[in-house]
Amino acid sequence: MAIGLRCERRGIFAVDATDPTIRFVLEVGESVAIRDGVPPAGVACLRGDAEMLIEALSLRAPMPASAPAGWTTLLNGLQVAFDAV
Repeated sequence: MAIGLRCERRGIFAVDATDPTIRFVLEVGESVAIRDGVPPAGVACLRGDAEMLIEALSLRAPMPASAPAGWTTLLNGLQVAFDAV
């Protein structure tokens, strides 16, 4: 699992994007499950403009300053996997 490479972060994470509206939840454990839906209360939720979030999640741009710490930790595995550190 590339997202978990050198990353001990597990749990539930969410994305709530606008323009266009996209909402989904990631369940990260031994594997990753993605489901559509409104983020549950209390979950580390990445919010913002869809284009900005796509750029950040694909490592082409930095994560927004408002990103929950859990998301930054989770994506460190991708940076290692793609040698983008």
